[in-house]
Amino acid sequence: MSLFKKSIYTILLAWLWSGIHGQSNYWQQYADYTIRVSLNAANHTLSGNEVLDYTNHSPDTLDKVYYHLYFNAFQPNSEMDVRSRTIADPDSRVMDRIYNLKPDEIGNYQIKSIKQDGIPVKNFAIKGTILVVELAKSILPGETTKLDMDFSSQIPVQIRRTGRYNKENVAYSMSQWYPKMAEYDRNGWATDPYVGREFYGVWGKFNVYLTMPDSFKVAGTGTIVSQEKQAVSDRDGKVTNMVTYHITADKVHDFMWAADPHYQIDRINAGPGLDLVFAYKKGIKTTENWKALQPVMKEAILYASKRFGPYPYSQYSFVQGGDGGMEYPMATLIMGELNLNGLISVSVHEMMHSWFQGVLGFNESLYAWMDEGFTSYAEEIVKEHLRSLKMYPGTVSDNPFIRDAQGLISFTNAGRAEPLSIHADHFTTNAAYSVASYVKGSLFLSQLSYVVGEDVLQKGLYKFYETWKFKHPTGLDFIHIMEKESGMVLDWYYQYMVNTTMLPDYAIDNISMYLGHTKLELSKKSQMPMPVDLVVTLKDGKKVNYTIPVDLMLGSKKSDRTIDKIEVLKEWNWTNPTYDCIIDYPLTEIKSVVIDPSQRMLDKDRSNNSWETK
Repeated sequence: MSLFKKSIYTILLAWLWSGIHGQSNYWQQYADYTIRVSLNAANHTLSGNEVLDYTNHSPDTLDKVYYHLYFNAFQPNSEMDVRSRTIADPDSRVMDRIYNLKPDEIGNYQIKSIKQDGIPVKNFAIKGTILVVELAKSILPGETTKLDMDFSSQIPVQIRRTGRYNKENVAYSMSQWYPKMAEYDRNGWATDPYVGREFYGVWGKFNVYLTMPDSFKVAGTGTIVSQEKQAVSDRDGKVTNMVTYHITADKVHDFMWAADPHYQIDRINAGPGLDLVFAYKKGIKTTENWKALQPVMKEAILYASKRFGPYPYSQYSFVQGGDGGMEYPMATLIMGELNLNGLISVSVHEMMHSWFQGVLGFNESLYAWMDEGFTSYAEEIVKEHLRSLKMYPGTVSDNPFIRDAQGLISFTNAGRAEPLSIHADHFTTNAAYSVASYVKGSLFLSQLSYVVGEDVLQKGLYKFYETWKFKHPTGLDFIHIMEKESGMVLDWYYQYMVNTTMLPDYAIDNISMYLGHTKLELSKKSQMPMPVDLVVTLKDGKKVNYTIPVDLMLGSKKSDRTIDKIEVLKEWNWTNPTYDCIIDYPLTEIKSVVIDPSQRMLDKDRSNNSWETK
């Protein structure tokens, strides 16, 4: 085949790929890993080989590729270390711990060789946590190339997420452990250095062969296909009994494993084709709590699959071995020595990441508010379900996000908030990152239910998952789905919530008699527009529900939660600071008028949101 014909053919393949996935001009790369490594538990090193079949589905010709070398962050004066020692509010788990690591405690890699289709690459260089590889030959659109790498690494003492012997004495928590191909997408190469936030990876398949002393038990991403034992002799004739675990995972963008000689590994069936694995270190209280956790998480994952979309894998593993909780495809690393309620809470949160970080695969650096925020929203919904079954403490609430809303409003009013659009590593403070990503991200959805109606939001989240699973969607992809489901224009909502720190503020200024009816006079004290829900309670106890659409919406909700009928009043042009309208009931029949009694709107000052007859 001529070079011209081959180029046309590969471009056609890339075009067909985008058509199959249903989004115009959509494409994504593909990675097929085969990794064989041996663990030396005496000196805490890994050594072995990684073969990556990398397919370029982009329309671009690639002359270089980039890998992440996450262990390199755990060295004195790394970017993670410097950031921790200079930010105003450092993570208490990090502080100056990296700076004080000894040479035999740091993380590092030795890249011994890299070949492309059997030919040595032109050059490769390590720049902090990024490996830059100049290819032996360009990868054309649609082509697959084989990258064969020999490497070794020193596993760091665990400080954040990955490493050896954490404070719960789990031997190896192996996340971010292998040279990981960086993602190349519509924005180009995602080569963010590892400074402290989270991850973004290429969808693909993993065949991993882990060789280690046979005293270790393993849990993590994927399914263990086989265990092969062998005896290995060193130079002195000492024999060590080893085991090689062959583990596979498909349609994932990362691979985590943990190993410890003292793991108790329980497996329960959660339904047809789905098992839950629980790996934890045995102890009197630990075992009791982890046993009690198991039926709760079975109920949680089954409910989440109904509410947010089916969990697509055959297994999910809860693994003791983190420094809090951290999500990975098909598994999580979590603290194990928590009380039962704490264990349930962190397990639900990390499990719910499977829908957003795991299956939708957001770029967590650019859209941390979607990853953590959507997960935090779903976590609360699932915990409300568990509360209704008396499986988690607390009473069921019509709005479980009220405390978060109050916290965000106070944080914003104090001038400490930063926009959601900031790159996760570039927030001025860790507090601003946490409030933006976890709190405001979840309230983005909670308040959106106020705008479009709770039923529409639920349908939209489900459709978003089904439409964009395994495809790295963005915030705009989500808002387009919600516009289709609601029949409204919502770009204004996205822009205000994501690109600014503004919050709405509405007030009831006056209510008076008008020709036998009632005149409502309202005001808008903040620039951010929102529809305004009004509940009018009559003296006979009847409640009448109204909504005032923003003109930007070009539509309005017609129902919400248990409210089947909402009367739509004339729209409020967002540029007008004041608004008035007439409702049919005479003032003498009205007991009270309240703006948004659900408290889902993030109104900065609720003191002027209600009126009651004197």
